[in-house]
Amino acid sequence: MKEALNATNKIDAKNLKAVILLDLSNVYERLNNIDSAKMYVQKLIRQNANPLFSTRAYQSMANLYLKEGNLDSALINAQKAIVISKNNNIEKTLSEAYDNISGIYAIKKDFFNAYKYKSLFGNKG
Repeated sequence: MKEALNATNKIDAKNLKAVILLDLSNVYERLNNIDSAKMYVQKLIRQNANPLFSTRAYQSMANLYLKEGNLDSALINAQKAIVISKNNNIEKTLSEAYDNISGIYAIKKDFFNAYKYKSLFGNKG
C-alpha cells in the first residue's frame, strides 16, 4: 500500500490518495499502532481532501483519540466532522458524526449531550 501512496504523489489524484491514506490508517489501527494510524489521518487532513474525505478523516481521528482515552481531543475531532458534514450537506456522514459524538459524550458521562446528539442521529439515520 505504501507503494501505491508513493505513486499517487506523482499524479494529481487527491481522491485516490485520500482512500489510500484512510486505508493505511485503518490497517495501523487494526494492528493497534495508533500513532501510525494518526499520522496517516493527519496527512489526509493536511491534503485538504474533498468534504466527504475530510469528514471521514476527522471521524477517524476522533475514534483514534477515543482508543487512547483522550476524550477531549476525540470530542474536538468529532465536532469538526459535524461542522464539515453540515456545511456540505452530507447527510450520511452527518448521521455517523452525530452517533460518534453521542458515544463520546456518554463515555464522558455527559448524558444530556449524549442524548441530544443521539436524538439528532435518530432523526438523520
